[in-house]
Amino acid sequence: MEAVRALTPQVNVIPATKRAVESGGQFKKGGNLRVAAYCRVSTGDESQQTSYATQKKFYTDWIAHHAGWTFAGIYADEAISGTSRAHRTEFNKMIADAAAGKLDYIVTKSISRFARNTVDTLKCVRELRNLRQAVGIYFEKENIDTLDATGELILTILSALAQDESRSISDNIRWAIQKNFPRGKPMVNLKRTLGYEKGPNGEWVIVEEQAEIIRFIFRAFLQGTSAAQIARDLNGAGKKTVLGNIFRSDSVYLILRNEKYVGDVEMQKTVTKDFLTHRATRNTGEAPRYYIRDHHAAIVDRLTWNRAQALLSSRGASRAVWTEGEAAEAAGGGAQAVPARETAGRRERRGNPITGIVYQDEEGRLHPMYRTGYHAPARGYADGRSLAAQGLADDPHLREEYWFNNPLWKLREKGGKIRAVGRSYVDEVAIEQAFMEMLYAVKRDYEANGQGSGIVRQFDAFLAWTGERSGSLPSAQRFAVIDMQIREWEDALRAALSAQAEKSDEQRIADIRKELADKRAERAALERDQSREAGLRQNFELFLHCLAALPDQAAGDKIVVSGLDTSGAPWTKGGTAAPHLLTYERGLYASFIRGAKLKRRMIEVQKGAMAETDELIIEWDTSFGVKLTGRNVQRTLGSFLGYRRVKENGEVERIDHIWQAVQRTICYKRYEVKWKRTDQIKR
Repeated sequence: MEAVRALTPQVNVIPATKRAVESGGQFKKGGNLRVAAYCRVSTGDESQQTSYATQKKFYTDWIAHHAGWTFAGIYADEAISGTSRAHRTEFNKMIADAAAGKLDYIVTKSISRFARNTVDTLKCVRELRNLRQAVGIYFEKENIDTLDATGELILTILSALAQDESRSISDNIRWAIQKNFPRGKPMVNLKRTLGYEKGPNGEWVIVEEQAEIIRFIFRAFLQGTSAAQIARDLNGAGKKTVLGNIFRSDSVYLILRNEKYVGDVEMQKTVTKDFLTHRATRNTGEAPRYYIRDHHAAIVDRLTWNRAQALLSSRGASRAVWTEGEAAEAAGGGAQAVPARETAGRRERRGNPITGIVYQDEEGRLHPMYRTGYHAPARGYADGRSLAAQGLADDPHLREEYWFNNPLWKLREKGGKIRAVGRSYVDEVAIEQAFMEMLYAVKRDYEANGQGSGIVRQFDAFLAWTGERSGSLPSAQRFAVIDMQIREWEDALRAALSAQAEKSDEQRIADIRKELADKRAERAALERDQSREAGLRQNFELFLHCLAALPDQAAGDKIVVSGLDTSGAPWTKGGTAAPHLLTYERGLYASFIRGAKLKRRMIEVQKGAMAETDELIIEWDTSFGVKLTGRNVQRTLGSFLGYRRVKENGEVERIDHIWQAVQRTICYKRYEVKWKRTDQIKR
């Protein structure tokens, strides 16, 4: 018996001290647990707020009054979606506290309150179960304990159902919003739109204080001011964005591209491809877009808007391209689907809107030109990259070069030459300087003579010529007469249609319809002519306004313009009488110039007889119909030596080297010289 007893093993049971996954779970039968609750509502409306408060009160009382439980806090996210944990601050804090060993269990109302993302739910559950001290989650509605070995399959299925419910809700909301787009009902958050607020009846009301910022941005941009400088000016004046932030160049560009400021609305610019991330991406054709023209009161007029878009396009910006036909479609009958957004191609001059230059030879033939350039040595330039600055000037094995790119416009034909200059190209800086000298000549003439100035007389003559050529000069009297005739023919048509029941007169009705159609077509033509004339006048008035904005002084001195202030008067290179190398106004060129033609200047040698000189001039076509002429286009870079330039910091520098005239980036190259030794050469 003793031998048998000796063979029987003595087993001592060591009880478990840590929670682990087991059948039946531990939430309901376990004691001495630190229990926290998680609550969430997805929106901030009144009904959701009631649910939010109810959840918090219920779980606080439940945990506090349960024997063996210690209340470990409430974690609650308000008005936060459950499809992602990225912005759920309290949720992420709860997971971190659980990982730090501050919790034993988390209780929540349901799986959908915990998360509507299957991946997030399972990931968090497994992350908490794999902790050194496992933390469980109890879903009250589904009666699931994540520390129960049998619960994961059910949890996976129910989590997938919760996620699909979220997808269904998202689809329903998107469908309801998209159904309003074809009816012309946009969904715009005006609290994030500078310049507008919602009126008592839902209408868009202009906030004048903010609208002045919008108008300043468009006006300054069209006058050639960069977006970065506009942002600096606004910040210097203490202006803020709609969210109370400082202005940056990208926020200025967003305003310039926002069609809402011209009174239009484009709908469905973005699409949400994944309901879990809620991330909106640019609509590049995945869904139709809708455009409403003249939807609300505009802050800037349409001509100003069109000029700004043209300037943005010339700089290679991406924008929506609209034709008049597409705009007319968008204006009538609610909203129409619009074509996909087009990206402006790479321009010949990226960042500088000089385009469309042609050369007219002596026989009147036009020869296209293109923009190119060549590397020129930057003699006399040195900076910290040089050998001398780095103490390597005495090294016989090292050489260095400074150079810059000089842009120019060249004939496309091989071997072709411009007779006035004897070469196939003209320097771009000469075109820019000729343009600015022309602007100052027009500016000073207009300031001195007003309505009697040459530019005003040319514009009036152009309007008279176009009116005579089209045979129609729109006036209030003509409109009144045509309106009266249309009403008379409409009355005659109604009378003929009424009498038709008694006596058929199909031919008379057809004749009346034809006369009525002709009168309506005539009125439409008058309206187009009137609209065109109004557009030309508005273009011209804006051009004069831009001229007035050109500075008269630089660094405290009067701006001296070659050909105006130096005509017939000698000047010393670099002296105080030397002309200024004028700052090229890109905005003015892009806004008002439609094309340019290089040709030889014509002079009147005797009455009625004209002859050509050897001087090359440039003739610009403008958006208001007047042709403007610039001279001295044959100048080379060396022609500007001795001129003065005002730098951005206000200092005046003298043009002593040709690279100063171009103001291009100076490039640097260092290379090593290798040669054979003398004794090796002798062998």
